[in-house]
Amino acid sequence: MPRIAAVEAIAYRQAVRHRGAMATLAGVPRRAFDTLLVRVEAEDGLVGWGECFGLYESWPVVREMLRQLVGPGAIGLDAQDPAGTAEAILRRFHGLGASGPFLHAVSGLETALWDIKGKAAGLPLHRLLGGEGCESLPAYASLPRYGAADVVMRETEEALSRGFRAIKLHEIRAPEIRAAAACMGGAGDLMVDVNCAWSAQGARAILSDLADTPLAWVEEPLYPPDDYEALAALRRDSGRVIACGENAASILDFARVAQAVDVVQPSVAKIGGVSAMLHVAQIAKRDGARFAPHSPYFGPALIATMHILAAIAPETPVEAYFFDLDPGPFGDTAMPQGARFAVPQGPGLGCDPDAEMLARCALP
Repeated sequence: MPRIAAVEAIAYRQAVRHRGAMATLAGVPRRAFDTLLVRVEAEDGLVGWGECFGLYESWPVVREMLRQLVGPGAIGLDAQDPAGTAEAILRRFHGLGASGPFLHAVSGLETALWDIKGKAAGLPLHRLLGGEGCESLPAYASLPRYGAADVVMRETEEALSRGFRAIKLHEIRAPEIRAAAACMGGAGDLMVDVNCAWSAQGARAILSDLADTPLAWVEEPLYPPDDYEALAALRRDSGRVIACGENAASILDFARVAQAVDVVQPSVAKIGGVSAMLHVAQIAKRDGARFAPHSPYFGPALIATMHILAAIAPETPVEAYFFDLDPGPFGDTAMPQGARFAVPQGPGLGCDPDAEMLARCALP
């Protein structure tokens, strides 16, 4: 078996091109988007690429996890056994807990090993996972938060003009949500991701105020995000479709998530990689919840999510973060065209980064 010979962490930055208004991510103005890659090289020369969660400027912490623990711990392990290798690392460092920056680092490594496994087999990941072949997937526009009804309406119109018919807001007030709904005129699906900004009482008040506004789902409405009893109660009392899961700490959490909400949303860059995502999909199916991954990324995490959905749920829309960015190392593969993503058909993830572009935008 080919063993892992080297693990490298590479961060890069893409500047955000604002269309006249500053967008925010979790309340912080967003001027650039940083991505943390994992490059894994096997003894036989095959190279795989993965991505770790690094939003909120957390990527330097995750990078150190890769450099100091996860990467060295992976050297010599099987390069074509993603789940087994990830499990070996989790067991070795179990005292760190199976969540947070440590698990984010393992997630990127595990995804890179699937890339290697697909390349070794000569198959795109979605075929390796048992898919029958899928060339493209629907996408929904995931708008950042603006906090102003006129800007929300303008950005909703922009998304509609690009062909999107499903749009997700990150607004937390009724006027902005109504503005988007009025712009859409009842056509398509409108979702709202609250990013855990409401209390249980506040959520009930706002959702009551929005009683006449159709919403396909309300995502992460409450803080803390792991108060699953409160989420289940809000679902029951409001009659709304509730979604959550991007902040679930481990696979074990999803046994509770899938029973408390209607839509489960694991992130391949946070939950343990591709194998963990497939496990969560099985949990969702068992408990009758929809599987709709969290994927506001522009690198291997997004591409891996596309392959997973192409294999097991090709009608599920992929989350497309609605930022215009400077060109990045994954080119058009990471951007939807006409509200659809083209699924890469090359071996593994089917999209290695452009070396020259990566070097140009790499962070120290």
